[in-house]
Amino acid sequence: MEAVLFRNQQLAKRINLLQEEAETAASKKGKSRWKRDRSGSKERHSHNNSLGVDSAEQVINEELVAKITENAELKVKLNDIEMQHAANTQALKLRIEDLEREKVELKQVGEG
Repeated sequence: MEAVLFRNQQLAKRINLLQEEAETAASKKGKSRWKRDRSGSKERHSHNNSLGVDSAEQVINEELVAKITENAELKVKLNDIEMQHAANTQALKLRIEDLEREKVELKQVGEG
């Protein structure tokens, strides 16, 4: 459970880092193209490239959202499994106690 939470935190930090890197790269590309040539064709080319960056960012963001959603679902499943395991363990402990009492009673009946 703690490992899943830790991994979620790692992924969240990675998302933030990737988004910052993508924004930085997009702003650098946009500025450098604008400074080189201010003609309409370059401006359109720059706009098309920024759309490519935006779509790449969108794909990355969608993948990250999917991973975060998957992690959340796995966390819920893990929680359910841990709760079921704890309940089974408790039930088995109670069963052992009952069998121990029954063993003592049978031993006393056999001796008596």
